[in-house]
Amino acid sequence: MSEERTTVREGCVVLVQKGAYLKTCRVFRGRSYTFGKRGDGQFTLNLDGALSCPFGSSFRMEKISNKLFSVVKIESPVISLDIVKEGGVDNRDLQDDGRSQKLTPDEISKLKNKGLTGKEVIQVITENSSTFKDKTIYSQEKYVNKKQKKYGEIITIHRPTIRLLNDMFYTQDPLKIANLRIDSLSQLLCHSNVQGGGDFGVFESGSQGLVTAALLQRMGTAGRLVQVYCGGHPQREAVDLMNFTEEELQVLSFINVTKLPEARLREAPATNAGEPMEVKEVEGDIDKEKKEHITPESDEQKNTNENSEQDPSHKNGEQLDTESQGSKDQHVNSKTSEEQDQEVQESAEQSKKQIPSRPRKVCLNFLVCLTSFLASREYVGMGLTSVQSSTEEGS
Repeated sequence: MSEERTTVREGCVVLVQKGAYLKTCRVFRGRSYTFGKRGDGQFTLNLDGALSCPFGSSFRMEKISNKLFSVVKIESPVISLDIVKEGGVDNRDLQDDGRSQKLTPDEISKLKNKGLTGKEVIQVITENSSTFKDKTIYSQEKYVNKKQKKYGEIITIHRPTIRLLNDMFYTQDPLKIANLRIDSLSQLLCHSNVQGGGDFGVFESGSQGLVTAALLQRMGTAGRLVQVYCGGHPQREAVDLMNFTEEELQVLSFINVTKLPEARLREAPATNAGEPMEVKEVEGDIDKEKKEHITPESDEQKNTNENSEQDPSHKNGEQLDTESQGSKDQHVNSKTSEEQDQEVQESAEQSKKQIPSRPRKVCLNFLVCLTSFLASREYVGMGLTSVQSSTEEGS
């Protein structure tokens, strides 16, 4: 992997981690970034000290002014606070009732606003805990590490990956990515068998482009990936956060789902039977199937009708048939209303079986459009946009 991929450089996207908190930002020299939740937990960072440092490095936050910090690289993210002292033998007599801490959350936030460092805040918290000195040494270390993640001033800068982006989106708002967990995304990638050198299409909606970014990472610089989207703009937030190169982005294109039926190929791909692939309308298919159930009049019936017109004896037979038909009509009219209703229901059920459902036809037509779209190399009036062109339009 090149040095540009392994070190923090100006203009690249980084993922900042402070405890369980994750957030991405694009690094520029001289610019400050806001992190944390609104209120007392919010702080501002200047990341100039992280430039040219390798990804995965840990930094200590040094206060410049009120809630404005710079970063200084450190060797280890774990700092000894020298707070743990001799403890008790066991924790059998301790009760976790939430009343062991004498300080209230408001008093702790006031300590932070006064300018106390994270180490000093943790020191005050442990001194005001009535059960800290009676805990075992292991329990004291656990307690201090937990408070250090919350009030400490250590951050880690990571290179964005699919797993970290998934964790960030899922922690911030699971509905933002349709509750897609990393294990479900891994199974999706495994079963799709996406690899470099192939032509693939993905229909994504409501997951911030996370699936598209994962597929694009697997393909590398060979092949072609088309994202089919609905709405006014494609799903590409995760793609923009992955620091893909221009060669990798050339593999990806976007197209609106409404443009698929308008595909007009210069060279139509042939099917197994050697015939060109055509996309038919749903109503046209249904009308065609209705017509197939109507059998045309045979030649023998035509000849019989012609002979009956020439032979007068047939006219007498027709009169007898008319009389018999009249008696049959009287017999039909004598049927009860219940039997007639039953016949209507049976005919309705038969018509449902003969005519396929519309959603199934629409789905099949969509797949045919998408297949023909991916199978061709040249298009006319398709509205296909690349990553670079869509970026220029957005800017």
